[in-house]
Amino acid sequence: MSRFRAHMDRGRRTLHEHMSVPALYFDAALTHVQAVTVRVHENYVRVGGQSNFHAAEVEEDSPRISFLLSEVEQPQRGFYVTTGPGVGYVVDHKLPSGSVDVMAEVTRQRPVDIAGLPTPYGDGWLPAFIRGSLTFPAMRGG
Repeated sequence: MSRFRAHMDRGRRTLHEHMSVPALYFDAALTHVQAVTVRVHENYVRVGGQSNFHAAEVEEDSPRISFLLSEVEQPQRGFYVTTGPGVGYVVDHKLPSGSVDVMAEVTRQRPVDIAGLPTPYGDGWLPAFIRGSLTFPAMRGG
């Protein structure tokens, strides 16, 4: 591997480390539930007339999700990705992968359609890996 490619890969891993969010990746039957980290890309593409007079032009949403190859090698069509309460996607198809991550086109789901599905936040407040207990020092009266 060239030094340039090694630098690009290190940059891609650093980007994912700092910009990713916790998520759950699972099938509809909930037989394969996996905790992952993902980067969600919301792209709005202008489609329509292309006349530059804004006639008959609309913006189409085409979200994509980036997975680390070490977590998900081959995103499966129809699998769910939830990133929080009321926020979920269904994998449509995989795009060409790089050496560090793989991108998939997804379809955003309405909150009512994914109600009751597991999320990385369990009860809706904190990711499972952040939970703990807090203790506060005793206050002295004065």
